[in-house]
Amino acid sequence: MKKYKKGINVPLYASILGFIALAFIIVLVIVHSLSAVGRTNASKVTKKSTQHSISSTRRSSQKANPSSIAPTADFSKWAKSYNFYYLKSGDAQSSLTISQDGKVIQSQNSSDKRVFTGKASISSDNKEVLSYVINGQSTFKMPKQKTIKADVKIQVTWDSDGSIQDYYGYQTYTGQYALTDGIARASGVDEVWVSDVDSGMNLSEIILGNYESIQWTW
Repeated sequence: MKKYKKGINVPLYASILGFIALAFIIVLVIVHSLSAVGRTNASKVTKKSTQHSISSTRRSSQKANPSSIAPTADFSKWAKSYNFYYLKSGDAQSSLTISQDGKVIQSQNSSDKRVFTGKASISSDNKEVLSYVINGQSTFKMPKQKTIKADVKIQVTWDSDGSIQDYYGYQTYTGQYALTDGIARASGVDEVWVSDVDSGMNLSEIILGNYESIQWTW
């Protein structure tokens, strides 16, 4: 009786090795996919965190610099010398000067000769206040009164006694800059100051149909 040696079943081993290789490849693919998903999610989280940080910084900056509500500090248009427009009985004012740094000097007429100094601050304003119809530098005749809409409010703190006085600034049809305290007194306005003519007619107001004080300007 012949004896046979036990041999190796090649097809079976080949199949097993094939399954092992396939399983290994599948594991590699899964691991790679999970790694890619992890990197994507981490990138999204980082991006959101960065956006939130930038947004928070912007909000903090806006809170720290509320420029939309801060007082206007530009005296460039209003830093001028003004003449007292109409002297009523008992008035002694002569000239008012506002400097770029906010310094204010008010001089009285020759019968008084006093000089007052102060410090001004300026802010935007649109209050409707009482003033005069402006025709030139000054007048000895009682001018007509009118209601104007202010462009700015100039608040002066006087050095002599610390009192505060408000003036409302606007531009006239003649191109002059005017200041009024808007206070009615003795059938007129308490204080109205007018600058020299700077730029001729105020076209923006004429376009609105307001021609009342154009006379004497041509």
